[in-house]
Amino acid sequence: MNLDKIALAYGLSVTDGACTGKNEGYHYSIIEYRYDPLIKQFCLIFAFDKKISKETFVKIRKVSGFPIPRIESVGLIDNAIVQPLKSKKANDKYYALLNKLTTVFNEEGLNNLEHCPFCGLDDVDTYKIIKGVKVGVHAACVKSFVEKADTYIQSEAKSTKHLIKSLILAFIGAVVGLIPAAIVFDFGYFVGLLYALIPLASFYGYKLGGGPKASYVPIVIAIFSAIVAPGYMYLLYSSFATTTGVPFQEVISDPELGFTSNLIMSLVFVAIGILISFRSIYNQTHGKIKKDLEAFK
Repeated sequence: MNLDKIALAYGLSVTDGACTGKNEGYHYSIIEYRYDPLIKQFCLIFAFDKKISKETFVKIRKVSGFPIPRIESVGLIDNAIVQPLKSKKANDKYYALLNKLTTVFNEEGLNNLEHCPFCGLDDVDTYKIIKGVKVGVHAACVKSFVEKADTYIQSEAKSTKHLIKSLILAFIGAVVGLIPAAIVFDFGYFVGLLYALIPLASFYGYKLGGGPKASYVPIVIAIFSAIVAPGYMYLLYSSFATTTGVPFQEVISDPELGFTSNLIMSLVFVAIGILISFRSIYNQTHGKIKKDLEAFK
């Protein structure tokens, strides 16, 4: 369903590529949002003029129910609420949710983002669509921000500071992330979801090293993860062959020992783990920042 159809279903309008509405004085948009790593869905998004506190978010969660909302950054840091839509068209539950949310916004002193997020002044001279929200800005502020951000990203992309240390820690992290799956496997069980810990632990190790968060980092994490899991299977069966005195070739070709099936399963679940964690890892790199900058150009 495209924005025009969703706007029709909710009685809204699409202007400048943004599907916008208003309730109790609060502007909101309907956007297609990646709520989890695998699925995009249509959500409400409200952008405010200040950061949303933890206490305020708890109150918002209480009235929003399930699925729980997310905090996003639109122009400012952590100043927007993303709430998944619970119906395919405007109905009583939809309006009730809007009213509950805007009541909390009002009680918490949240206001629409109506000033330029770069300088804080109100006399904006143009608009940009940032994550589906129409935001007033100054053209000069946007130009200055983009130039500085581009310079920073290019500098980081060329940087090798702490890179070697981060790569080493990333590999160690992948090995550490394998431990839960390895322990369970030693007890005769294969829990595929545990393999999702491998790329996450690898990225945590990379961050500990303080290396540049360049756009290639997710690829490095994926490679390390893809090496560690099958590598563990190889070492396990190699150790078994050495201990029993059976030639390694016979061990891996014995269908009862399941080398091939276990190797394939480990690769499959590592791939799933990489897919699940990729968005989280990517969002912490400069590749994500570079993509977000496109909204300002």
